[in-house]
Amino acid sequence: MNEKRQFQRVRFAAETVVEIRGELIKATLMDISLKGALVAVHDGRPPDRGEPCRLMIHLDMSDVTLSFGGVVAHGRDDLFGITYTAIDIDTMIHLRNLMELNSGDPDLVRSELASFIES
Repeated sequence: MNEKRQFQRVRFAAETVVEIRGELIKATLMDISLKGALVAVHDGRPPDRGEPCRLMIHLDMSDVTLSFGGVVAHGRDDLFGITYTAIDIDTMIHLRNLMELNSGDPDLVRSELASFIES
């Protein structure tokens, strides 16, 4: 697969729940970016591409849960990617902080965020 990512991905494991068609599916966050996330499902198969969903990521040792509206972008085996379609301001602030703290280049995260906001 030949792809060019516009936004860096950061490896970050966290307990995650994905809601699809009203069903809550337990999953593990594998990596995350300002535009989407890769999750691994614990039971069952990944949802179909294009399916709308809600991604909820609980941050360990805090009461913070990031919540994103999204769509399934791809899936294979027990992994699937979600592209965000809706992000509230509090989630975006926590996501930015998470990306800056876990990235090797916080300045790049700030630059990507500026690019994201302008588009």
